Amino acid sequence: MEDSNKKVLESEEEGILSPDETPQVNWEEEALTFKDQWLRAVADAENIRKRAIKERDDALKYSVTKLAHDIVSVADNIKRALATCPDVIPTEVEALIHGIKLIEDELKATLDRHGIKEVSPLGDVFDPNFHQAMFEVPLTEGLVPGTIAEVLQVGYIIHDRLLRPALVGVIKT
Repeated sequence: MEDSNKKVLESEEEGILSPDETPQVNWEEEALTFKDQWLRAVADAENIRKRAIKERDDALKYSVTKLAHDIVSVADNIKRALATCPDVIPTEVEALIHGIKLIEDELKATLDRHGIKEVSPLGDVFDPNFHQAMFEVPLTEGLVPGTIAEVLQVGYIIHDRLLRPALVGVIKT
């Protein structure tokens, strides 16, 4: 008996509990805790998946932004070239001008295919999100203050983001 009492005393000193002293575990509470942790982990994984899909879609949508920014200046130069053409075109340069118009049409179609739209806001209300005011025009009769009276350079948007603001003159308020 002495040996068994020594063993019990030694085990109590080591922190081992006897069978009648074991703590009672509430298994239902433990199960609810694990279920809650599992549901949170599943929700986190789903959020990460959705975020990755959105980032991938945005990368595909807006991957051409830098190239588009450079290409719109080419479109501006083609417009300027066509704007300088006289009303009466000599027959010697008629084919050249027709070719430039074809290039302009093809460039517009290409920009449209990639979600790049031109913003020409003449007569619209000034919106600092899409327009950059360069000067103010004096208010005259028939004009509404805060509207765009002149467009110096058209702007462009790519899908739903601004690529380049339109440079405009706004009627004084």
